[in-house]
Amino acid sequence: MRGTPRTRRSALIAILVVPGLLVGLLAGPFVPAVASPTITEYPLPAAADFPNGITAGPDGALWFTDSSGTIGRITTSGSVTDFQANAAYAITAGPDGALWFTEPGFSQIGRITTSGAVTEFPVGGVQPYGITAGSDGALWFAEAGNSGQIGRITTSGSVTEFPFGNGFTSSITAGPDGALWFTIYNGSAIGRMTTSGSFSEFFVPTQPAATGGTGDAPNGITTGPDGALWFTEENGTANKIGRVTTSGSVTEFAIPTPSSQPNSITAAPDGALWFTEANGNKIGRVTTSGSVTEFPIPTSISAPRGITTGPDAAVWFAEFSGNQIGRVTVGPGPPASLVLAPKTATGTVGTQHCVTATVDDASANPTPNVNVVFSVTGSVNTGGTQATDVSGNAQFCYQGPNLPGADAITAFADTNRNGVQDPGEPSDEATMAWLLPTATTGQATGGGQIPGGVAFGFTAKSDSTSVKGECSVVDVSPVNNIKIKCTDVTILVQTGNKATFFGDAIVNGTATTYRIDVQDNAEPGAGADTFSIQTVSGYTASGALVNGNIQVH
Repeated sequence: MRGTPRTRRSALIAILVVPGLLVGLLAGPFVPAVASPTITEYPLPAAADFPNGITAGPDGALWFTDSSGTIGRITTSGSVTDFQANAAYAITAGPDGALWFTEPGFSQIGRITTSGAVTEFPVGGVQPYGITAGSDGALWFAEAGNSGQIGRITTSGSVTEFPFGNGFTSSITAGPDGALWFTIYNGSAIGRMTTSGSFSEFFVPTQPAATGGTGDAPNGITTGPDGALWFTEENGTANKIGRVTTSGSVTEFAIPTPSSQPNSITAAPDGALWFTEANGNKIGRVTTSGSVTEFPIPTSISAPRGITTGPDAAVWFAEFSGNQIGRVTVGPGPPASLVLAPKTATGTVGTQHCVTATVDDASANPTPNVNVVFSVTGSVNTGGTQATDVSGNAQFCYQGPNLPGADAITAFADTNRNGVQDPGEPSDEATMAWLLPTATTGQATGGGQIPGGVAFGFTAKSDSTSVKGECSVVDVSPVNNIKIKCTDVTILVQTGNKATFFGDAIVNGTATTYRIDVQDNAEPGAGADTFSIQTVSGYTASGALVNGNIQVH
């Protein structure tokens, strides 16, 4: 049976008065928030909500618990709605599309739909604390008060408890190995339990209570982006963030602010872990390599507790004493995907082609200022490096060949900027086909000589019914000694005083294809008109006429 709002509040506060767990309400002087990241705070409607746990809901909003006897919902734009319930502690999204929360003061697990319908399930006199969805489709919860048990509740409300010894468990999360991982608050240990109830225990090096120390009070726990479990050590003398691998290897990282009392922790889209500092009045960030940065909360003595990543890729947290919900803008994570566009393309020879690489992190957030290395091989061999813009896009353009051909285009996100694709750096491929242009009507004729001992003669004509022509080119230089016979003209393109034509040819007895470009600049053409030829077999020659004439009709 539900009590009055006053009774609900008293019940929760009573259970929270556990050594080391009641957040200290005194903090240092107000420190202005740094410019980046940006912290935004949303005041709650009730004067004394005391928000605690927070999680992302299946409806695109954030859901939080408070000690006033309501479950709160806040949209990513800051609109808050309250739903009546008992005083609650932790909250998580369930596998059934509802939110599940713990009521330690009432020995119940609550369920609330996204429309606000609440159902409560008694759990046999224990004090449920942290809660998470397990890999088996059920909800698993930690039990305070030295019960030495982990609880499991199905979505229909059936409860089972699994003993592990003696200890006060605080937070619990689903691990990457399919097991449940939890903090043993008064045992200076991290516990692991399979969904069948098999238990393992890993002690934290700092002040292990099992060896006579005061204990480091591991509290919040979450799965990190590196496949390890990350947890907070909120004891004032410990004051660290811990990391434990699924094989039980523990590493600790010190927090710069003394006695900051780290409380909850979550993985964020930027590839780091973010945590609340209840006494430090800060939001902390730790990279998977252990580098810690802290960001002051604008409101002093806010006592931040729960923290989670929202659907907007920001980090959201509950301010227990500040009576607010906070939001932290988080930068994108390392590049996780790169997509080239267009994937396949065609274009006219001699024109420009551009490809765009879009680089996102693992949460599909754009990653700006990432170097993308482009490489083109085939009819054109080139490459370059471009940095992504604020939308995660980088464009690379190159000039196409003069003759038909095809290119393979590759690109990779050079995360460490060493110019070499390393393991984990995403990449993609695209192709480009270069085609002949569409013929126009026109006529070009000419003959003469260009520097290097190259003599030529040609005729090319295109009308509405056909394209025809021929050419001869003789290069008598000792290096080349080439004779080219154009057997036909297949395409003629004429623009003003310029003409370009393509066709088949025989070069020293070998079949190939060619391209000839001419320009009629004067009459007569010596010293003014230009002629150039290029064959697929690799021969090229060009220059202004030494003698002769070209006419583009």
